[in-house]
Amino acid sequence: MKSIKSLSKIREFYSKRYNLLVAFVIIFFFALMFLAFIKYLRTGEFVQRDITLKGGVIVTLNVKTEEEILSIKESLLSKFKDKEINFREIGITEKNLVIETPDLSEEDIVQALSNFEVVKNKNYTIVRVGSSLGQSFYREILRAIIFSFILMAIIVLIYFRNLVPSLYIVFCAFLDTTETLAIVSLLDMKLSSAGIAAFLMLIGYSVDTDILLTLRTLKSRFEELDEKIFDAMKTGLAMTLTTIGALLVGYLLSTSTVIKEIMTILIIGLSLDIFNTWVGNASFLKLYIKKREKHKSR
Repeated sequence: MKSIKSLSKIREFYSKRYNLLVAFVIIFFFALMFLAFIKYLRTGEFVQRDITLKGGVIVTLNVKTEEEILSIKESLLSKFKDKEINFREIGITEKNLVIETPDLSEEDIVQALSNFEVVKNKNYTIVRVGSSLGQSFYREILRAIIFSFILMAIIVLIYFRNLVPSLYIVFCAFLDTTETLAIVSLLDMKLSSAGIAAFLMLIGYSVDTDILLTLRTLKSRFEELDEKIFDAMKTGLAMTLTTIGALLVGYLLSTSTVIKEIMTILIIGLSLDIFNTWVGNASFLKLYIKKREKHKSR
């Protein structure tokens, strides 16, 4: 009985205090942007980029034992204390140690590890990503994201033929993307080209629930506005939560850092989408519909 009463109180607050919910969504957005801006002032970058986006050297060593991996890491970190060096391990049956650095050349790394058997036997590969190439790729991806927003806005506007709800859909997708990017920055995650692809996927995921909400709210069979929203919420939350569950399983079972990065970004983004869609967009739509009804009644 207590749980039923609590749910009814939440529902009542959700139905009547939507003005406060709108304010809370906006305050939350600006708070995240403020924290991300403070981080930018301290580090000079809004988000940290990995080798694929800013250039550098990637050396992949075909190592045999965990002891060898630890020795290689200790050797490089002791010799280049003031340089940025990142390590990751790939492979299950056959281990490979990937060394990524924007500050060292391939000659520096090979010379520093010249005493190790893996270097003596030349069991390694080197990939060079030029800084200009990384920057160019980064700019092209940003253009792709901007273009995807523009195309999404046009398609949504054509479908609904109603400017204000269409703008709410685009705005909530914008909130999902920028807030996720801010959290990624605050968590000190390094963004790779795979991470950018995850943001493109996130745009598609976030638009799904917003379109569902707008469609049910404007065209549902229910007469009461709150019933329309709660009807859409049941379906939307089921969609989002099952997707988050699948992503969590993928994150826990995967050994690939690339896949983990994609899963992390999508989990953060979809969690924010629950908030921005069912608290933010739903409240925006209620304000719009209430004002439209008042205007019609005059």
